[in-house]
Amino acid sequence: MLQEEKKKTQAETEAKKQELQVQLLQEKAFLEKQLSEPDMRQLGNRKRKVLDRKAQTLELEAKQYTLEFYRSIRRENRELQKKLLQQTQRCQDLQAIKSQLKNQKQQLQQEQWYAQCLIRGRQRLQRRHNWCPRQDAPKDHNTLLSASSQGRGKKT
Repeated sequence: MLQEEKKKTQAETEAKKQELQVQLLQEKAFLEKQLSEPDMRQLGNRKRKVLDRKAQTLELEAKQYTLEFYRSIRRENRELQKKLLQQTQRCQDLQAIKSQLKNQKQQLQQEQWYAQCLIRGRQRLQRRHNWCPRQDAPKDHNTLLSASSQGRGKKT
């Protein structure tokens, strides 16, 4: 009887042991399944975290690109302002040269006009001085002197 009880207890223990093993295997399978197939909420959280990281990365890249874009615009603006200043200075220099040349031209025109006036005046004086009204011929001082001396000689 003791042996029967012992066998009975061993059989019950074996049955409980097998039952526990089955339960453990089922639980293990369930946990493995959970690990291989994550919970949708966890999956959503993971995706959200990944998307948040990507969004932060894109935002940082956009800020860096914008910053570099503005730097390049400012650099180009400074270069253009420098060129504009140089062109403005060059324009002012050319305008000053143009004004000087205009003044020189006016002065040369006045000198030319004055020289032409002098030439015409001298020519008039020479024509007046050398012109004889009776004969419409230029006067010759030697002929006039000889004629006047001849006229004097005849009177005496």
